[in-house]
Amino acid sequence: MNIFKKIISFISSQGFIEENEEYNKLTSLLNIISFFTSLGALGIFITTVFLSLDVVYMGITLFVTILYALIIIFHRFHHFTFAKLYFALIVPLWYVITMLFIGGHFSQSIAAAATIFITYLLFKKEKKLRNSLIIYNILVFVLPTLYITFYEPLFGVGIFPLMK
Repeated sequence: MNIFKKIISFISSQGFIEENEEYNKLTSLLNIISFFTSLGALGIFITTVFLSLDVVYMGITLFVTILYALIIIFHRFHHFTFAKLYFALIVPLWYVITMLFIGGHFSQSIAAAATIFITYLLFKKEKKLRNSLIIYNILVFVLPTLYITFYEPLFGVGIFPLMK
């Protein structure tokens, strides 16, 4: 159990700035969320490799794994502003791609709500930018949802493991 605590401590401390404790809390939270999301997506990817030969589903889960792992790497190299913008602009694209390619039965509304809430926290002081990013996040969720309501996903409706 001690090794698990060390790993979590190492991950959560990536990108700390000694003189900015408030930002360190947000950085730590985002690192932990990114780590567990990436780890979960990696687990789904590995499971999918053994249960399915669907290349699209494997590609999406690997994409999500890498997408969230990059946040920790950006923090590690002190690219804080880029990491925040990356989270608010690029991270929502994974559920858009997933919805458009294979459908929308993976609790994407929870992912969208979490992304919007974290974007609000990350840009709490930059109100105009925060509001613009939240509107972007809402549109990025609503538009593909409307699309798959009327049309089938680009790769058709499929039965995928862990999406029921």
